[in-house]
Order: sequence, then C-alpha cells, then structure tokens
Amino acid sequence: MPLISVKVDGFSIAAISTDGLEAVTINVGGACIEDEYADLTASGGIYSGSTADHRIWVDHVALRAGQVVEVDFLELGTPNGDYRAAANPTRDPGDPIPSYGFDLFAEARTAPRLRSGYRVRLTRNEGDPITLTTNSDDHGFGFHILWNKMRPGNVSVSLESYSLESVESETAGRGTFRERVKVGSNYRLELLA
Repeated sequence: MPLISVKVDGFSIAAISTDGLEAVTINVGGACIEDEYADLTASGGIYSGSTADHRIWVDHVALRAGQVVEVDFLELGTPNGDYRAAANPTRDPGDPIPSYGFDLFAEARTAPRLRSGYRVRLTRNEGDPITLTTNSDDHGFGFHILWNKMRPGNVSVSLESYSLESVESETAGRGTFRERVKVGSNYRLELLA
C-alpha cells in the first residue's frame, strides 16, 4: 500500500503507511486571527464498522512564514513517526455546528486580525507553480491532501482560501487548485507571507 511522507524544511515529520487504513489526511492551514501563522496536521484511521480507530501523527504543529511543507505520495517506503489514538468525531456535515457556550463566528468576526492575509506557493512535480493570495475578506487558507481506500492509488489535493461566511454556511471556499493524482506525486507548499 502507498506511503505518505511529510517533511517540514526538509526534515521528516512522519511517513504514514496507508496499509490497513480507510483514510489519511494532511492539512496545512492558517487563519488571520490566530497567533500561529499556520499549522500542520496529519491524521487518519478506520471509520467504518463497530470499532473506529482515529489516529493522529502530527497534531497542529505551528508553522512560520518562510517555512516549506513537502508531501510525497510514494508507492513504497518505510513508515516512521508515532501516532496517538484520538476520539473519533461523529458530527455529520448536515448536523448543526456545536455550541460551546458562545457564538464562535461572532467571536471570530470581532477578533483582531493579526495579519492582513496570506500568500503561499504550491509547486508539484508536474505542472507550473500555483500561488494563492488571499483576498481582504478571506479569513484564511487551507491546503488539503486526502487518501482513501476506495481509490488506494490516488490522492485528492486542494488549495483554497475561505471566509467566515463560507465556513459558517458550510459552503466551499475560493478554490485555487484541485486535482486527483497518482502514486509518485510530490507537493511543496511555501508559506511566503
């Protein structure tokens, strides 16, 4: 089964074997109101049947402007990096957003913006580099890679910006890039500023 390798500034953070799993996700994202410029997560597991098994390899590692995240989708490789088991979320997309005793979106709208926006460059082993510059009404950006057992030789890759309104209404953000690729693909995300 394929292996997904994750590096930050050339240093290996995790190499995740997809063997026996149903899904693996790699996410890099940032929001203009957060102290950290961006963060990186890698998780996955088994979600069907009576025993769910959600695993976290990389748990919100803070990233600074100027850093580079590389993700390789390999046919073979040696897994490395430990994971921890985590509670499996059970919220379906149609369910109401949970209440935490305050209005999350109202609080986010009134929070001070710590940066005016983001600029990131995505380079891949096939094709021209893609640069995402967020708009003034964008709240943040997200870079996502999803592998699932239904198409084990492929991953879905996307880069987008989003507004609070799009998150609150659970609609898609402003997509800059989206594709499905095969084993052997490489992505390099530079956090420009």
